[in-house]
Amino acid sequence: MSNKPSILITGAAGFVGTQLLAHLDTSKYQTIYCLARKREDIRLPDLTEQEREKITTIQGDLLNSSTYESVLKQVDTVIHLAAVTGKVNPRDYFKVNAYATMLLLDRCKKAGVKHFLFSSSIAAAFKNKYRYFYAQSKEQAENYVKTSGLKFTIIRPTMIMGKGSPVFAGLAQLAGLPIIPVFGKGKTRIQPIHVMDVAAAIQAIENDSRYNDEVLELGGPEVISIDDFLKKIALSRGKKKPRVFHLPIGIIGFFLSILERVVYGLLPLTVGQLASFRNEGTAAENSLFKRLSPGMMGIEKIIKDSLETDEDDPSAAAEVPAALTRECQTFCRYLSKQKPTAYVIKKYHLCHQELGFKPVDFHDALLLKLAGRSPFFTRMVDAYSRFFRPGSTARGKLAYLFAILEVSTPYFRCYDTADGPGKLGFLVKAGLKGAGLALHLSISVLFLFPLQILAKLIGKKPKSEAVVN
Repeated sequence: MSNKPSILITGAAGFVGTQLLAHLDTSKYQTIYCLARKREDIRLPDLTEQEREKITTIQGDLLNSSTYESVLKQVDTVIHLAAVTGKVNPRDYFKVNAYATMLLLDRCKKAGVKHFLFSSSIAAAFKNKYRYFYAQSKEQAENYVKTSGLKFTIIRPTMIMGKGSPVFAGLAQLAGLPIIPVFGKGKTRIQPIHVMDVAAAIQAIENDSRYNDEVLELGGPEVISIDDFLKKIALSRGKKKPRVFHLPIGIIGFFLSILERVVYGLLPLTVGQLASFRNEGTAAENSLFKRLSPGMMGIEKIIKDSLETDEDDPSAAAEVPAALTRECQTFCRYLSKQKPTAYVIKKYHLCHQELGFKPVDFHDALLLKLAGRSPFFTRMVDAYSRFFRPGSTARGKLAYLFAILEVSTPYFRCYDTADGPGKLGFLVKAGLKGAGLALHLSISVLFLFPLQILAKLIGKKPKSEAVVN
């Protein structure tokens, strides 16, 4: 029987979890259990057959301990990375980040798990966490870990960057505006860290079995003001002389705190998300940071790597036709307001190969071609198809892409979030969506309905080149 330990990684399909799996030395473990909402979410790195046999994926829910507790009896260490981030209903932060962690700790203790590594956030150390529910939930979870009775290590990464980083994507959007809006004076210091360096730190803790009931803050090797960081992003994107405009954070925060209580789900920004502009996001030095910092990525390299997309990787989409890739990008922006990853594009391609979508007449082909032009036209075609052509090829493709996005990170967060507290927030949001649907429907009917009647009269089949394979 092997004396090698086994581990369980929660959030194995997430931003940090995917990177950790790619760099973990499988030879040191008997079994690596990976917990995720869906098995297919977990992207395993290129491994030999022998290495792949050591990885077992588990489909489970942290809030339902029956889906994972049998595995806990077989593991020595739990690396808990799973969390709700971004903008969701405040209750969800505490339900998943705090309560689910408490539940996991309880099951770990009963199963005899020796070590527990918890990935928290530097936000848990912020002095001002007013209405920052994510930070509050992480702080609460830390307290559960500290009082669990297990040997633990808590890590608090600063802003985690890298290709696909949600944090970087938000900052890059600000930096891409003609004049960069900065909340507050812009002098708040941050210490961004690359996701690979976070994964390396976790691996170092595991290799050293460093579970000494510590809280270790992790940041990159350089500290910079948020003003300067946004300017550097803008310069890297080709802007010659980036300019910033400082917004009064106190006034904005005051009005947001009032609006949140009524229409939380409709706001593009929350009071909590302003916390990174208010609080220093730097890490306190510790022995782990001193040891790893010489090999960490500096700010220039972090920005360069974070700006890369899956579209920049020729091998990622080499097998997918260019026309289908463009269509997937357009549809993905319509459904999630985000670009598709190489994983999503490949899944979309596989879906087409299996189902062989083909328009049935020239009107159906026209709808598909129009929908692929831009998200605006996609919305128009979708609105029209709902009422007048529910079986259109365009709508079928959107439905399958939606199914792919719903179980893929980070897109599933777009669909799992609640509408905002209270009936009023729900009604306002529903009203705005209904008005938008009516507008697009009325425009599309004027142009598309006569063509649909014409298609029925002549029964013309589309030309083969009109079909995207």
